[in-house]
Amino acid sequence: MTKQGFLQTITGTDSKGNQQQYNLPHAVYYGASSQSCGAVRDAVVSAVKAQVQKDILVFVVQAENWALGW
Repeated sequence: MTKQGFLQTITGTDSKGNQQQYNLPHAVYYGASSQSCGAVRDAVVSAVKAQVQKDILVFVVQAENWALGW
């Protein structure tokens, strides 16, 4: 997935105001694209089926804003 431009980390601000990098759970990726959700899904499905495994489920979400909390 990193070859496709997706990351397994996000950057956010901790409770003290410091920039921190946070690891996402296994098989969860973050990335930006100008393509539609369906186009991103199709590209990811093709790549994963060709390189990792055939039986997969891909869930793509388009988000404008997000927030971290703990």
